[in-house]
Amino acid sequence: MRTAYSLVAIYEKSILLVRKSNTWILPGGKPNDGESPGECITRECSEELPGVKVRITRHYGEFTGETPHRGDQLRATAYLGSVDGELRPGAEIAEARFVDAKECKSMNLSHITRKIVARLKRDTFI
Repeated sequence: MRTAYSLVAIYEKSILLVRKSNTWILPGGKPNDGESPGECITRECSEELPGVKVRITRHYGEFTGETPHRGDQLRATAYLGSVDGELRPGAEIAEARFVDAKECKSMNLSHITRKIVARLKRDTFI
């Protein structure tokens, strides 16, 4: 099973999501060999959202689910944190913005992102 690290950035009860093709996901991605979770999230966010500064505060949880493009299983480790700077999408990202819980219901979220959003609602982060 492949592994990925995701940033859960919350601002005023809204979560940062990025859109690749037609699917909304959390910023982050798969680690390079020997890369720590923090290094991976920082690198991926700099590629997806050039110019933002990432701050990771703590581990949030482990989530598994089906990937939107390959259809294989992925284990995502989510970390709470924040971003500072303009949300300007990089080459692989079509759009990036903070989204509240109500709007998330109508969005095409990846399987894992949907699980993380559900837990964030339950934990009253969003």
